[in-house]
Amino acid sequence: MQRLGRILGVVMAAGLLGVQAPVAISAQSGTIAFRDACHLADAAAVSAALGVDVVANDSLSPLVCDSRQGDQVVAEYILRTDLFLPLVRLAFPDITDTTVAGQAGVSSPGDGNSLPPTVAVALPDGGLLLAQVMTGGAIPDPEAKAGPFAELAFAAGPVTAHQPAEPTGSSLTYGGAPCDALTTKELKGITGETFEDPAPDTTGVGCTFQTAPGKGSLYVTYSLNDGTLSALRSGKAVSLKVGDRAALYRPDMFTLSVDAGGGKLLQVTELSIAGQTKKDRERVQDHATRIAKLVVGRMVLDTASPSPSTSRTCALVAADTVLSITGVTFAQVSPDGTDVCYFVTTDQRTSVLLAVSDAASLEAAWTADRTMFGGLPDPTEATVAGHPASTADTTKGAIVVVDLAGIAGRNGKVLTVIADGFPAGTDELAIATKVAEATLAGM
Repeated sequence: MQRLGRILGVVMAAGLLGVQAPVAISAQSGTIAFRDACHLADAAAVSAALGVDVVANDSLSPLVCDSRQGDQVVAEYILRTDLFLPLVRLAFPDITDTTVAGQAGVSSPGDGNSLPPTVAVALPDGGLLLAQVMTGGAIPDPEAKAGPFAELAFAAGPVTAHQPAEPTGSSLTYGGAPCDALTTKELKGITGETFEDPAPDTTGVGCTFQTAPGKGSLYVTYSLNDGTLSALRSGKAVSLKVGDRAALYRPDMFTLSVDAGGGKLLQVTELSIAGQTKKDRERVQDHATRIAKLVVGRMVLDTASPSPSTSRTCALVAADTVLSITGVTFAQVSPDGTDVCYFVTTDQRTSVLLAVSDAASLEAAWTADRTMFGGLPDPTEATVAGHPASTADTTKGAIVVVDLAGIAGRNGKVLTVIADGFPAGTDELAIATKVAEATLAGM
């Protein structure tokens, strides 16, 4: 459960706010050489810092390094380009500001369950390093060990979460409906199994094939997803070619990923309800490679215009307006195609977050925020630019939630603004309210 918490807990907190793609705060002058998470510190130094002998494991990703005793994960480094200190501050309990190797950071003792003791450190070119030490294991006083564990990652120099760009091909997309790229007859010729008619997967960017339902049901899926091969490389990954396209097979995941250009991957997976063993890995690799060759061979060049670089919400309020309200210069950060906008300083200490989300009522919105962030008090009823609102000044910043009913296309939605990390004595609630007013003016 703790593994789920440390890898997915922060992802979930970010995902609920709309973070879907890697984004950077701002790049400092010069380039920091990327080091795999397991190369930030050697196992001997980590063992000394944790007080137990551990072995490093990078089987998940170059961005994740498990420190293990046998099969037990006792600590972990995670590099993330799509998280910021404000998100960690919101998602984790009992946050304390700290500094690690001269970089701004926060620490949390965790929640004693799914969130372990964690130190999050802002990286100079954007993103975070998360240093986490598990509770309930072999490490005594894991909360006290998290700080030295984080410091150790910077002992050999600056850290970045941004991997060097790999060569990539021209951008591809489906020539028609995703399921038109492969037939059941072709799939039987590859696998020897008879499949039912395919169905588009739930994402709408791929296709799922299934044999007759039963204990031995076989599933084959392929889909076009955001991602890069570099983020999937690990000690177990096998580099391949599919036609002239670079590809990577992850035997631990029974998945082949093919560079489709434009920051996308064609991913092919074969899974059996009956379960799969190490002996099945080579067979699945062969099947997935042959499937990918057929699908890629039927794809066409993607001539669509790239997505705009700012979210819909960021288009509602200008950076200069936020500057005039706060007196703070922010590096604007906004996930593409979402209803979320972040204004974050380069050290990630100070932030203003805006989000437009679905909610049946202000009460329902506040309940959802309380569940996600924790520690929110009962709100104060208010009015912002003539709209009903709920507000509070909390240890996680000032929060303003505004009912957007009555605004064209906004019924059943709320605007949430959170201002946090401003110098002592700053009226963060006034800042959040003024930003909300400015955002409403743009609707």
